[in-house]
Amino acid sequence: MYSLAIQFDFHVVMRIGELLALRFEDIEGDYIHIQAQRLTDFTMNDDLSFQPREYVNANHIKGHTNDGFRYQPLTPKAKEILEKVKEKNPNGKYIFMTDGHQLTADTFNDRLHRYCRKAGVKGRSSHKIRFTVASTL
Repeated sequence: MYSLAIQFDFHVVMRIGELLALRFEDIEGDYIHIQAQRLTDFTMNDDLSFQPREYVNANHIKGHTNDGFRYQPLTPKAKEILEKVKEKNPNGKYIFMTDGHQLTADTFNDRLHRYCRKAGVKGRSSHKIRFTVASTL
């Protein structure tokens, strides 16, 4: 699932939180509606330690929320990837899930670094995908 999520991100170029919060119902024809993001919540205790991380899906987008809600076109390759994802995750509420749980940004980035090392390139983060695609365009 991680490989498919990484490949998909190269075609739709969105923030990692937006990618991980996508639902199958967000697909509308040749577009995907970006209207939520997956966030990591860190709660600090009085002794300055942290509670275990909590993950939440927020119905807002980073930055200028009204401008952030958008319809992103799906390339033919992105649609192919979504078909593969649907085969692996036919009943999932969210597109990118494994074992009934949404992927997290940390695990996404860990896998991306691992795939980069296997390919013999310097490790990159999900945010570098946005830079790479923007530079290519």
